Amino acid sequence: MNDNMNNLPGGGRYPYNVPGYDLPENAPVQKQKSPSRILFRLALFDGGALLLLLLVSWLFGYVLRSTSLAELYKNNLEASYLIDIMYTVFCIGLPFFILYLVLNKQKAFAFSLPLGGVYSGYNAFLLVFVGLGICLLGSVITNYLAMWADEIGYGFTSFYEALEGEPTPTTAPGVILMVVATAVSPALLEEFAFRGVLMQPLRKFGDWFAILTSALLFALMHQNMTQAPFALIAGVALGYCAVATGSLWTGILVHLLNNLLSVALALLENAYEASEVMIISDAAVYGFIGVGLLALIIFALRSPAFLRLRPGKYRNAKKYVYYLSPTVIIAVCVLLWVVLQDIQYG
Repeated sequence: MNDNMNNLPGGGRYPYNVPGYDLPENAPVQKQKSPSRILFRLALFDGGALLLLLLVSWLFGYVLRSTSLAELYKNNLEASYLIDIMYTVFCIGLPFFILYLVLNKQKAFAFSLPLGGVYSGYNAFLLVFVGLGICLLGSVITNYLAMWADEIGYGFTSFYEALEGEPTPTTAPGVILMVVATAVSPALLEEFAFRGVLMQPLRKFGDWFAILTSALLFALMHQNMTQAPFALIAGVALGYCAVATGSLWTGILVHLLNNLLSVALALLENAYEASEVMIISDAAVYGFIGVGLLALIIFALRSPAFLRLRPGKYRNAKKYVYYLSPTVIIAVCVLLWVVLQDIQYG
């Protein structure tokens, strides 16, 4: 860098933006890549990670079905939780960890995971209850959607399986493994994958675009109609919590609390009658939804522009090009096809 530039305000780091400074005629001008092209390239990598997730999931399922692990999974509750933890680590954590390494090798996509403190402790406190309330509201909406589909002759296989229930552990080690498999590992690894590695680079193209895109892919990743609508609603809430507080830990905490509530209600079935558990469940779910609504009102009064998020560095990119990426198209089509297989007629 020449001496004239070093004497500019800011040490010459942004010489073309200094007030009163005209670019010399012979100064080199760097050619900027199109924001839409950058977004398209990012989509290629994101779609590749989703395809890797599908591949690893298929391989994991193949190994499970073709070995003695299948019988162990069916007949040993503690072993099934260990296998579920392994599935989350290898099928969700591994593909997105590879994506994280790949993206940070390139200047245009490099990012850091927001794992530090929050912008405002009080706002983060409010948003934990807002996020939890929205997640539970999404669960209620999904249940009504499933029941409505059943009434018109289109049932969800996964919903019927959920109604049948699953055995719950009665020993301390079993309960611990259930908590880790059902609540802790999904909260950590799914938030790392979707609100971290997937959403953070997309924020350069606008926070709302990043939140909605990551929520959509998060929903499809669940691969069934019982969880997909819920995950779409929850994904928006979790993404907003991470963006508005400046920390992934907020979304992780909301995700963890939501899953822990499900675990707690499942464990109550060992001690209470089904009708009593239903009363407790409704009280907890609708109670937290009410608290979440109150927290949302307080947060909105404290932050009147709470829906106005950052437009991003590459705000002028044509957002639709993300969904024109071959890898994203293939991944979305496969995931959507799997989700639709969950719908049965009659």
